[in-house]
Amino acid sequence: MHASRPCPLSDRTAPAAYAPPCTDPRPLLLVALGYGILVWQVGPMGLAVIGMGVMGALAHPFIRRRRTPGMVRGLMRFCAFWGLLKFALDMLVATPDVADALAGAALLSGRLALLGGIGMVLTLAVSPRALALALAWALRPLMGDAAWRPALALALMLHFLPLTQRTVTQVTQCAARRQPHGGLRRRLTLVPAAILRILGQRTWQQTVALAVRGLDTPEAWRPCFAPACRAWLWAVLLTVAGWGLTLLPA
Repeated sequence: MHASRPCPLSDRTAPAAYAPPCTDPRPLLLVALGYGILVWQVGPMGLAVIGMGVMGALAHPFIRRRRTPGMVRGLMRFCAFWGLLKFALDMLVATPDVADALAGAALLSGRLALLGGIGMVLTLAVSPRALALALAWALRPLMGDAAWRPALALALMLHFLPLTQRTVTQVTQCAARRQPHGGLRRRLTLVPAAILRILGQRTWQQTVALAVRGLDTPEAWRPCFAPACRAWLWAVLLTVAGWGLTLLPA
């Protein structure tokens, strides 16, 4: 029997001397960046076309399994908040026409919703580590060996954002069930303290895990992407086709 060479970047191994090829996220990043810019360039018809594409991507079985209702609700609240804020500001300083103010608020909310949907598809379709490796690849000409630091920061951020959301939801639900008659002042004291304590413990656990797996060294963040010629071709075609949406009437 031949002993298999350990992969230092896997979930259960440490030191970081060898990185196996991983799925190349750069074609998907190209599409996401192109359509993220397009969202601010096209009119309502173009936004409707992009929205259908985003909804189709979010309905993909792989992404649907990883999507949580809290992500969608949080995005809807975010878009509604900024839409209402724009409506209020337009009514106060820009225009007294209610119809124009509503149209502007709806357009802003739609653009933000599509941006959030594109980001959701990207983060659910690609692992945080693959996205971080792509960032390290892009920054290496500018930062050299120091490119691994922002790549690690991005991977940690993508890891902790859903973790923080789940923790807040769980602590809030637990407080509501265990102290249904507790006052608002008591909840405002206990809930943030519990959230910070749990996140502090998990941050320490993640720090130890990074050190054990060797992910705190430049060698662990040297990109080694598998060839993806067909993916690059589709990415370029989709991006070029997307810019054709700017020809639609506003």
